[in-house]
Amino acid sequence: MRYLLYCIFPSQTDFRRGTIVGVGGQPVSVIVTNGLGAALSSIADFNPTLEIPQIRTYQQVIESFHRHCTVIPMRYGCLFEEKSQIVRLLEERGGHYATLLTELEGCVEMGIRVLIPNSETPTSHSPLRISLFTPRNPDLLGSGGAYLAARKTHYADREQLTGESIAVVHRCRATFAGLFVRYKVECPPFRPLPSAFRIPLFSLYFLVPRSSMETFREAFRQLSAKESAKLLMSGPWPPYNFVQPDQNDAQGLINCSVKS
Repeated sequence: MRYLLYCIFPSQTDFRRGTIVGVGGQPVSVIVTNGLGAALSSIADFNPTLEIPQIRTYQQVIESFHRHCTVIPMRYGCLFEEKSQIVRLLEERGGHYATLLTELEGCVEMGIRVLIPNSETPTSHSPLRISLFTPRNPDLLGSGGAYLAARKTHYADREQLTGESIAVVHRCRATFAGLFVRYKVECPPFRPLPSAFRIPLFSLYFLVPRSSMETFREAFRQLSAKESAKLLMSGPWPPYNFVQPDQNDAQGLINCSVKS
């Protein structure tokens, strides 16, 4: 029998959970040691494939704890062969988890999806944009000078998009000043698609004290009303984007999987 770990939280948390059902319909239990609590459930047949119902159940368990206390959410698939391994994890990594919980204390995650409007309207008279990505087609490529001109336009568009994105980030930071503890920007990898098919989209995540949540929402409404970019807000969520281990941490303090 293996065990699926959902989240870690302070052991002094005082709330009545009732019965929480986890992935596979198994009840969620709690292990307490070293000043920390861990929510887990048994799982006989774990499917590593990311299936929506299982992921949603996993998130619901984390959110049920997060409504009552500060949590460190684990990545789906954090498995242990025995409960004793979870106890050992809390004992060996207790200092790290305690520090992280202090940093996250009383905070929630608010997300903002940013879509920068593209002023260009695709027409049938823009073969150079297409030729950039089909250079082996001589009919579309045209002269060498036309190709270089199209490449120049392509990189100018990319720089403009980057500049617009940075400007939006600065405006968001200024609008929410004093209302968040930390923030992160998540940009999808740039793909050299023709302008007509490119979606200038990125995400912002803010670690917001619960006491500032309504003020944050009101500030977002005011910003969204006057911002040229389209903004979509989500949350509050557990701090999923603020518990990732350092990329140099080969042992994986958060996204862990321990096997005997």
